Formats: sequence, C-alpha cells, structure tokens
Amino acid sequence: MQDNWFGVIEKFNLPVKLGDSLNWPYSQEEYLSLLSRSRFGLCLAGYGPKCNREIEYFGLGVVPLVAKEVDMTYFDAPIEEKHYFRVESAASIPNIIENCSQERWQEMSHAGREWYKKNCSPDGSLKTTE
Repeated sequence: MQDNWFGVIEKFNLPVKLGDSLNWPYSQEEYLSLLSRSRFGLCLAGYGPKCNREIEYFGLGVVPLVAKEVDMTYFDAPIEEKHYFRVESAASIPNIIENCSQERWQEMSHAGREWYKKNCSPDGSLKTTE
C-alpha cells in the first residue's frame, strides 16, 4: 500500500510525468522562493534510493522529512534528529511537525545550513576534497 503524501503535506507536487522533463509548474525562482518559505520539506526516493532534494533543503534552512527508503549516505553524512527527521510513513509526519518546537526547528535548520556550507557549497566541497 502506498502512502498518501498528499494528505499530510501542505504543498505536494509530482511535476514530472514519465518521459516529460520540460513542463514544470514553477520557474526555478518560484521553486526556490517556495522552498525558502518552508519549514519542512519531504524527501522521497527518486529513480533510485537517493533523493538529493535534501541538499536544496539544507542550503535553504528547510528541515528535511526523509522517507525511510531514502539513502542518506554521504562522505560526511548528515545526522538523523540533528539535521533531518526520518519518517516511516506519511501518517507519521503530523506528529513529527507538532512535536518539533520552534527552538528545535531553528537548531536543526541552522545545523542543516552548516552541513550544506561544509559539504555542498563550492568552498566547502573543495575543502572536503583537498
């Protein structure tokens, strides 16, 4: 049985139809603007076990809600409960959000931005590979 992500996520969109990578509902600027105003973002597996949306979220201070099947393996991996929440199902999301205080969200948002700077920014990536 598939999860009903539409029922628990305020703005959920599956923009790409199989074989169609040209018709997007938002421009890049609109997409980043929407993300930057979000507190949490959903990470579902893509064509394989990786999502990579968490990188966008970390860079913008959005706390990722990572589905259980998503592989979070990185050279310097983000830490569950520090940088992101792992979600077992769509039904677990409301409880996670309700129990995340503003203070905790701010700590996780900051930790995610710092992880991004260290691991994904041009300077951070270069230092990691030196």
